Amino acid sequence: MKQTKSYTTTSRSSILRFKKSHRIVILIILLCILPIIYLYQINSQNAYSVNDSDDSITTSSHLASDKSNPASLSELLSTPSSLSLIATPRPTNLSAEEIEAIKNPSKFLGDIQEMSRNEKPSYMNLNLAKNREPKNYLPLTNDNEQDLEFFENPIKKTQQKLNHEKLNINLPEMDPSTSSFNFRIYSHNVKNGNGLTPLRDGEYKWEDRLKDILSSIKFNIVENTIFTLQELYKFQVLDIVQNLNTFRDDEEDWWKYYGVGRINGEEMGEFVPIIYNTKEWEVLHSDSFWLNERDLYMSYEGWDALYTRICSFIILKHKKTGHILNFFNTHFDHFGKLSKWGSAHLVTEVIRQLEKQSKNEWPTFLMGDFNSEPKDESNSILVIKDLLRDATTLTVPGINRYGHVKSTVTGFDGSVLNGGGQNIDYIFAPSYSKKLDNKGIKINLRKNCEYIKLGTESSKFQDNFDLILKQFGMLHSKFNGKYMSDHRPIVADFRISPKCINLNEKLKEQEILEKQEFNIDQDTKQQEQNKLINWLINGDSVDNKEKVHDNQDNKEKVHDNQDNKEKVYDNPDNKVKVHDNPDNEVDEQVVTDTKKESARAEDNVVEDNELQNPDVNGDKQLIE
Repeated sequence: MKQTKSYTTTSRSSILRFKKSHRIVILIILLCILPIIYLYQINSQNAYSVNDSDDSITTSSHLASDKSNPASLSELLSTPSSLSLIATPRPTNLSAEEIEAIKNPSKFLGDIQEMSRNEKPSYMNLNLAKNREPKNYLPLTNDNEQDLEFFENPIKKTQQKLNHEKLNINLPEMDPSTSSFNFRIYSHNVKNGNGLTPLRDGEYKWEDRLKDILSSIKFNIVENTIFTLQELYKFQVLDIVQNLNTFRDDEEDWWKYYGVGRINGEEMGEFVPIIYNTKEWEVLHSDSFWLNERDLYMSYEGWDALYTRICSFIILKHKKTGHILNFFNTHFDHFGKLSKWGSAHLVTEVIRQLEKQSKNEWPTFLMGDFNSEPKDESNSILVIKDLLRDATTLTVPGINRYGHVKSTVTGFDGSVLNGGGQNIDYIFAPSYSKKLDNKGIKINLRKNCEYIKLGTESSKFQDNFDLILKQFGMLHSKFNGKYMSDHRPIVADFRISPKCINLNEKLKEQEILEKQEFNIDQDTKQQEQNKLINWLINGDSVDNKEKVHDNQDNKEKVHDNQDNKEKVYDNPDNKVKVHDNPDNEVDEQVVTDTKKESARAEDNVVEDNELQNPDVNGDKQLIE
């Protein structure tokens, strides 16, 4: 009996040991398999996540395989899409639309990874700038590495002097009928491309991206277009400007640019250039300054920024109308929150000081890549909005808003769009800019408008002109399966026109005034009638009493005149004196003429009194 007990106890202990080891093995296997399954599910979901909506739907190659050969479990686990199909079984009896909704919950339109030979564009017609070696515009050593000594010594830049007289215009000399004009602002971060640093995922060489960038720029050129670009080296700017001046009707190179490198304030480093047409605009002033808290004209990194950042601005005068506009272009740091906040304060303060330089206070526009969303923690956009207005807030949905609404930045592989996108590129306009409402459209047609006299009450721009946003658009950046940049272009069209008085409203005001005057006349007539009625009823009139007294006074004047006549005729001495003076014949004639005129005047007085008061005797009888 004892032996059997020992055998049973040993068997039970071995069983327990086996169960414990078995559990441990199972747990280890689960811990190894579950993360793999989870990763496959995430990858399969990313295949249907939101991306750029410029292309059509594509299918994976492994789903297009022959269905007659059933795959093994290992083969199915090796493909993310197949694993997702196993992990999430579809319900039966579903329509094609419902199945598509399950497969593609985010309604992603797909992506094209490669172009066919027929779709690949030719770059034979591109004219690259001369002496465009990227090394000339980068602080590199012979080994193509960063020249750190170059950054240790900040560069001092001289400030450009501003001619204040050019900024002041006598508005009364401007013709209101010819002072209206439209202009466009096209802003785009085109991404630097030096051919030396490694390309990002989905990024093509600059020469391969240049054709699409130029096509977008040229297609969006209208009269009075201003281009503000960010993140370019000088050779990239030269490539764009040179191709803008190609294939034109004339031989003049009308397109010019202003900008400096952010490293040394000349040609070294990234530019934020402003491109304009010299046929339409005259340059009055241009300058650049660094975004830092030490010295605006020294190449310091500002606050907690990783790189030196710069802002370029230009003052242009429109040749046809004489209007002056200020254009600022910048690129804030992508890392430092404090640098974004400080840069926003610095740029807005420069704008305030510039506007004070002119009595006209010409409008200012600020464009760029601010690396901040509207509600960013740095509050940089809120600082700018204290002075300027985001052009997107001036749009009317369904009327003048075009293209994408979300995400001015995409990335070269659409990775930013997977996270919902970001709006970090802006066009800011003056705070007094107006929306294009129905009333504004009618006024701008100038059919029922009377222009105000410019400069009569104020010399400021906003008191004499209206600045209206006509339309705004966020354009596409991906064509033929590739992104031309990791940002999308944004475009804003504005119109400047003199303030006017609506003739229809003016006529209404005149009608109201005429009615008021008519009512006043009716009231006065009614009062006179009431006075006459009271006189007839009561027999008492103050006015008539005054007339009676006036008539009595006039009668007394007539009697006095008669007495004067008698005095004149009863004075024989005067006659004798006249006759006794033979040398005074002229005086005698004057005396006789005076007598005749006095007699006529007395007769006229009597007649007038009789005409004015025909019922004097009757009035007397009534009074008695």
